[in-house]
Amino acid sequence: MPGLPLIKRLCFALAAALLYFSAPSLSLAQVSDTELRLAEVAANELGRAIVSTSSQAQMPRISDPKIAAQFAVMLPESASRGDVPDIAEMARLADLAELSGRMVRAYVLAGTGSNSNAGLNEDGRQMAGRNFITFLPEIATLYDYRVRIAARLSQGGSALRSTLSPDRLEDPAVKEAMLAIDDTVTGVIVSVLGCAADDKIDQNWRLERLTLLQSRVSDFAGLLETKPAQAIADQSLAAAISEQGSPLAVPFKDFALSILR
Repeated sequence: MPGLPLIKRLCFALAAALLYFSAPSLSLAQVSDTELRLAEVAANELGRAIVSTSSQAQMPRISDPKIAAQFAVMLPESASRGDVPDIAEMARLADLAELSGRMVRAYVLAGTGSNSNAGLNEDGRQMAGRNFITFLPEIATLYDYRVRIAARLSQGGSALRSTLSPDRLEDPAVKEAMLAIDDTVTGVIVSVLGCAADDKIDQNWRLERLTLLQSRVSDFAGLLETKPAQAIADQSLAAAISEQGSPLAVPFKDFALSILR
């Protein structure tokens, strides 16, 4: 299955492995294949619009009702709510996580001539930093969606881990898929914490992102094992120390303590 995001390929591998034994009974899918296809179309259209725009003033902004409607199709709300996802839906959620991450990069890297942070020179890095500040409303929408998707992936991954026998958890396909789910969830949390700790970004914006992250911490804590949870807690505690005296200090500390439970 070349071209598919790694986590989606691994979810399919996990599904194949589970054909050989009883999988846990989880929810019916909340997001449909049709919604996923429409989300991809909307993301591709928006991506082309961003790349073809010659100035920031012409960039697609979520304050434009037409662009807001496009965001709504691209980020289907059905994916961010519901019961514990089954394996098939986790593959769809993985697609949406990849899609929303791709759109964050599109906004941040607009006008830099690069499609990755690694390819940026100093001027490009400065432009990317300015883009992040300029497009805070769009990035907030994308980040919040990614947090909600990561929370549902955490629910599904935790359910699998708690239901499958130790022998089944040692199956190579299962281990690889579970690791990919862990890495995806960890990546979302780390990126949000990093932005919430950046004092160049509006404080209220940072507090809103941190508040949402804290609201789903029980989902994350239920999935992540000690090592990744401890690394995240260390990052959050370091931010709490640097934010002493600000409204962000206590939420950072609370998140660090909660992720370890």
